[in-house]
Amino acid sequence: QPARGLIDKDQVLAAHGPQWSAEAEAVFPICERSKILCFSPTSTKPGVSAPYSWAFRNTVDENVLVPQTLKWVKENYPWVKKAAILTDVKDAYSKSLGHDTFRPRLKQFGIEVVEEVDYLTGDTDFSAHITKIKAKNPDLIAVGGTWLETANMMKEAQKQDLRVLWVGGVGMGNARIVENAGLASEGAVHNATYDKDATTEMNQSYVRRLLAKVPNETPHWPAANCYDAMKMLAQAIKQANVTNTPKTLEVDRKRVREALATIKDFPALTSADGKITIVDTVDGKHAGDAIKKGTLIQVQNGRFVPVGEGKATALKVR
Repeated sequence: QPARGLIDKDQVLAAHGPQWSAEAEAVFPICERSKILCFSPTSTKPGVSAPYSWAFRNTVDENVLVPQTLKWVKENYPWVKKAAILTDVKDAYSKSLGHDTFRPRLKQFGIEVVEEVDYLTGDTDFSAHITKIKAKNPDLIAVGGTWLETANMMKEAQKQDLRVLWVGGVGMGNARIVENAGLASEGAVHNATYDKDATTEMNQSYVRRLLAKVPNETPHWPAANCYDAMKMLAQAIKQANVTNTPKTLEVDRKRVREALATIKDFPALTSADGKITIVDTVDGKHAGDAIKKGTLIQVQNGRFVPVGEGKATALKVR
């Protein structure tokens, strides 16, 4: 209903959002029917934008990122042979990550999946989940979920003396996982497109301005993605030379969509090389996702440390 109100009643030029994959799956068809650009800053479930030519995302989906992570894991932890998967089946992104991405990708890299356990967003007691997994003695736990529940899982695993390498998707990319899980999070690894400690002037300026407004906030990738997406949308609107009148709304919306679709090497926070390119089509079919460079992040000594660019060595967890 809010999306229809913005499109039909308020007659907006374009939409920054929706944010997450579940909402994107509901809103993108509305944008397609109404022929209005919807630019999601943070949806990463594979293929969500592909069916809708007016839908774009400022993200790289997990089918691209997870293989990079697992390749690094195999190179640095050759003893990893068996894995368990914990999946949040209530959330669209998490369910896809656990069931549709981690399950086949682990097998692709020669890691046997010995147990799969599902949970729900908001769960806090993971004692039964960890007990079931511990019985299978995995070397690695892959989490299809986000940081809050993952932190509670880590603490429960530590309580039960289950020592494993934790691997997640971008949903693990919040430093509060370390604040909540403490030493239980040590060694956890995920692929990220934003490093809050990056020393570039762009990032340092962003962090200074962010903390000036919200001093207690920890800079994280969803906020940085929103920042980059809004800047790209602003550039697209400017480049489109819109008239922005009721009579020209249909034409203006199309111009903005075409302008966003041609963005290339946009200076950005959320790419390890500082550049984002929007991909309109692949092999003649709409894609709508971003090309950006990821970097592997590992929890080392209570901090997120980039390890995928040769900045640090793998940490022993066993």
